[in-house]
Amino acid sequence: MSNSNIELVVRNFEESLKIIEEALKELRERNKEISSLLERQTAKLALAKTISEALYLLTDPFELFQALVSLLSKIKGFSLPFIIIYNPEKGFNTFVVNDGKRPFIEKIIAEILISDEDPFKKEVLNKKIEEGTEFFTLLAVPIEVEEEFKGFIGVLSKGDEIRSDDYDYLRELSQNISTALRQRMLIQKLESANIKLKESLKSSIILIEKIIELKDPYGKIHGDNVGELVAEIGKRMGLEEERVEYLVYAGMIHDVGKISLPAEILHKPGTLTDVEFALIKLHPEIGYEFLKDLSFPYLISEIVYQHHERWNGSGYPRGLKNGEILLEARILSVAEVVESMTHFRSWRDAYKLEDVLKYIQENKNVQFDPEVVDTCVEVFNSGFRFKN
Repeated sequence: MSNSNIELVVRNFEESLKIIEEALKELRERNKEISSLLERQTAKLALAKTISEALYLLTDPFELFQALVSLLSKIKGFSLPFIIIYNPEKGFNTFVVNDGKRPFIEKIIAEILISDEDPFKKEVLNKKIEEGTEFFTLLAVPIEVEEEFKGFIGVLSKGDEIRSDDYDYLRELSQNISTALRQRMLIQKLESANIKLKESLKSSIILIEKIIELKDPYGKIHGDNVGELVAEIGKRMGLEEERVEYLVYAGMIHDVGKISLPAEILHKPGTLTDVEFALIKLHPEIGYEFLKDLSFPYLISEIVYQHHERWNGSGYPRGLKNGEILLEARILSVAEVVESMTHFRSWRDAYKLEDVLKYIQENKNVQFDPEVVDTCVEVFNSGFRFKN
């Protein structure tokens, strides 16, 4: 290649970088917090659930309520314990041992709520309730979460069986219930935030795919196919759901670094020169830098960085080998080769699937992780085929 041609390639390369930087400006703004938030998200959810389990031995507060009223009924004098969670829009959610008394209790509480008495400001309700020829003593303590009224924990006792220390006992239980509800609300908020963050991440991945497609019409098809295959391999190898999700995203956009390269190199029908191949070999690192700047989760950018590393250390850009390479990157490297070889390229025709599977098997322990190769072959033997 002449000096003028080299200068042209370099100039095109630099101009492409400027274009990509502008195209990705929106992504940088949208995703600058995704990495830290997603990394922290799982830890927060696990902590909230662990606290709930340690405090109550139950992760579901409603199971706790049913267990509490059952235990309360064993205390002498607590003839009919109950917990009522009240929602102005949905009404009562009542927990009681004797289900036949549910309407009776809800009627009493409803009358209190619509009366001139203000249960929201009272620390305790202590009333005499007449029912036919019997009378009951009502002792109920409001349940509040962050100063918002949520319901009551209480007991109906026949006659005068309520003792002076029963209020303190119920008040302590009320505080525990408040904590349980607060934990449940926290978990719901965190789960909702986690869903929104994952949706934002997915939309960003789709946007990057569109950018790739603008430069290379076959790039999106290649990424989608690779994403489908790595998902099947990852699941068969026992990867957790979140690891499979990140692996699929990495598979979809693993060639994002190529959008900075001149199209005449990407689609050159003949053999690449040494200079051209050197530029091609930059794409994993360029892709890594793009994704890192976008604050994508570490795993996605690192998988992209390593997807051309090889089992025996002959790959690029860092010459990693064996266990130095992330398992996800080892999976991606096999899937990427299989997808690429079974599809037409401007410089060659597509290979038959059986020949490609034979090729990766011959290169076990050389280019590819042997376990990944065996799993990939199992996936295809089970009937998997690319949709495109």
